[in-house]
Amino acid sequence: MALPFHLIEGDGAPALVLVHAAMCDHSNWDRLTPYLTDRHRVLRLDMRGHGRSEAPLDQCHIAGWAGDINSLVEQSGLGPAILVGHSLGCRVVAQAAAQQPDATAAVILIDGSRIGPPTRETDTMAPGNGSLARARTSFDSMIGPFADEAVRRDVRQSMSPISRAVFAANGARIADWDVNRAEAVFSSLPADLPLLAIQSTFHDRDTPRYSLRSHEESTPFTDFLRRTVPHAEIAILPDAGHFNMMEKPAEVAALMSDFIGRLPVD
Repeated sequence: MALPFHLIEGDGAPALVLVHAAMCDHSNWDRLTPYLTDRHRVLRLDMRGHGRSEAPLDQCHIAGWAGDINSLVEQSGLGPAILVGHSLGCRVVAQAAAQQPDATAAVILIDGSRIGPPTRETDTMAPGNGSLARARTSFDSMIGPFADEAVRRDVRQSMSPISRAVFAANGARIADWDVNRAEAVFSSLPADLPLLAIQSTFHDRDTPRYSLRSHEESTPFTDFLRRTVPHAEIAILPDAGHFNMMEKPAEVAALMSDFIGRLPVD
């Protein structure tokens, strides 16, 4: 099977692999990448069913996307690499790191989430019912109140009808992963594998997405990370929306650089 579309830029080690959110593509990293390529080799990709990476719906799922990440790292000679995921990409890089910990130097999660279990038997993430509609809050609500019009435009342009169909087909799988796999995956990460979470918003099945307003805030998701990955570092980036790496690329890059600068050197 052909590898997904990807770009490799910059030079330096450790390499960074940037994994986008649901319905999006590699262009979501356009604003952040220039802050990284002077020190790192940076790979960004379009996951199967997104952007320029076409694939049947039955090949578009978390395990398959994670396998693609590890194949790209191996075939590009980038390992061990730092895996960076945004939103859905957080799940994908966690799964990839659990599958191939020796190929992973560290994990960085950018505004991840975990959708809780259904509150009643009919409350699922299957396409067409109320829960999916609640999970897909309005575009402006997902972006948040702080993004300028250029960010809103670029996020919209990164979304395609095909990738929306992939998300609709994967809603139940993502919810199932969150409920039945997330804790096992995160708990299985090696105790010496560094992990940083850069968090700007919170939402779950019953909570519309909102932006954090203080560096001292905590959320059920960050509490989940502290419980399952006790050594995880949590950095709150307040007054930003879900696409914080597009709204505040310099600040996100600085948090990443500080974390990477403290990684153990072999």
